Amino acid sequence: MKTGFSDLDKIIDISKPQVIVMSGTNADILSGDIANNICLKQEKEVLEIVRWKKEYLIKRLLINESNVDYKKWSHIDKYTLQELQQIGQTTVNLIEVTKRLPTIIEQDMYLYDLKNVTRLVWEWANDYADRTINETLVVLDISPLNSQQICKRKCKNRIIRKFVKDIQKISKKLNTTIILVCAIDIEKKYNQTTHQSNYIKKQDIEYVNSINKYVDEFIILNVNKQSNNTRLFDIDIYNQNNKINSCKLAYDYKIRKFRDYLSDSSKDKEKQEQLNIINLDEIINEPSLNIIAGRPAMGKSTLAFNIAVNIAQKEKVPIAIFSLEISKEYINNKIINNSLVDTKIIIEDTPGISVENIRKQCIRLKQEENIGLVVIDYLQLISTEKKTSREQELSNIGLSLKKLAEELKIPILVTSQLSKEPERRYKEGQDPRPTLKDFGH
Repeated sequence: MKTGFSDLDKIIDISKPQVIVMSGTNADILSGDIANNICLKQEKEVLEIVRWKKEYLIKRLLINESNVDYKKWSHIDKYTLQELQQIGQTTVNLIEVTKRLPTIIEQDMYLYDLKNVTRLVWEWANDYADRTINETLVVLDISPLNSQQICKRKCKNRIIRKFVKDIQKISKKLNTTIILVCAIDIEKKYNQTTHQSNYIKKQDIEYVNSINKYVDEFIILNVNKQSNNTRLFDIDIYNQNNKINSCKLAYDYKIRKFRDYLSDSSKDKEKQEQLNIINLDEIINEPSLNIIAGRPAMGKSTLAFNIAVNIAQKEKVPIAIFSLEISKEYINNKIINNSLVDTKIIIEDTPGISVENIRKQCIRLKQEENIGLVVIDYLQLISTEKKTSREQELSNIGLSLKKLAEELKIPILVTSQLSKEPERRYKEGQDPRPTLKDFGH
C-alpha cells in the first residue's frame, strides 16, 4: 500500500503493521485523503471511525473525485452542467464498484468511551482475519481522545494509554497500519500574543508521554505558507525518540484535497525525468506497431489504457480500443474517468475478434472518426482466418498489424503475454531479458 503522495511514500512505509499518530493543522483531512487514495485508487479495504462529520467526508470524497469546486456545494445552482455531470458520473461509479468505498463509522465520543472504539476495531480485525484479507487500513479520527466521559475520570491517562496499547495489538494482528488522529494542546498551538499558529512538534501532542512507547511514527503537519487557494505544509516525521524525516505537501482549498508539492528544484527534476520518456512519446506518435509485453497481472492492460486516455485528453484525437478480455463497462467505470468530456474513445470488446475484422474496423474508423491511435488488448486472444501453427499465427498477426499501422499512418499499441521462459532463465543464471520466442501462446 502507498499513501498516494510520492514524497511522503519515500519517507514512510504504510504497508507494514504499525501505529501512526497524525496531528497538527488539517491532520484529519490528510488522513482522510490517504484513506481515499488507498481505497479508491489501490482498491484496498479501509475502515474509518470518526467522531463526527461522516456526511462531510462523503461530500468531500465526491468533490475530490469529481475535481470540482467545493465551495459551490452549498449553492448547487452555481455548478455548470458539465460539473454536475461529473459529480453524477462519479457518484454512479462509486456506487457501482462498492468495494472501492471506505467503511465509515460515526462514533460520538461524547456518548461512548474508547472501549467501544477498541471493540469496533477488534471486530473489524477479526472479520478480515477470517476472510484472509491481506491489506487494509484503519483510520481513527476521534480527536480529542479526552472526551467528556474520560475527563470525568481521574485515571484518564491510563485509559488513553491502554487504548493506544490495544490499537497496537490490533495492528499486529491485522498486519496493517492504523492511523490515529490526535489533537494538539490549544495553548501550544496558538501564540496568544501574536495570534498566529506556533510551529508544532511531537512533544506538543496531547498525552504524548503516555502513548509514546506504543506508537511507531508520528506525523506532524505545520502550515509553511499560504496563497489564495493553496496552503503549503511541512510534514515532519518522528519516531519514538527523534525527528527522522520531513517533506512538503500542498493543500488545494478549492477541492479540499492534499496533493504532491513541486518546488522549483523538484520541477526541474520532474522535467529531467520526463526526458527519459520523450523517446516513448516519439515512437508512439509515429506509424508503428508497439508491443507492451509482460507476465500476467503485471499491469500491461492498465498501462496501455492509460496511454490511450492520456493521448485522448492531451492530443484531442479519437482513440480505438479493442479489448478482447476486459468488458467495455469495466473499462468505462474503472479506467476511463468522467474528465474525458471533450474526447472520444471507441471501445470494441468482442472476444476472439480476428485480425481481419480488426483491420476492417480500423479502416472504417479512420475514415469516419480519423482515429489517431489503436490499442489492442491482447495479442494472444486475436484469431485469424488462416489456421496454421499458433506460433506462425502470432507472427502473421503481428505482420498484419504492422502493415495496418503503416497503411493508416497511425501507431498501434498491442499488449502481449510472456511465457515463463524469462523467469526460468533468471533462476538458472542466464539472461532473462525477453525475446520474441518468449511471447506466450
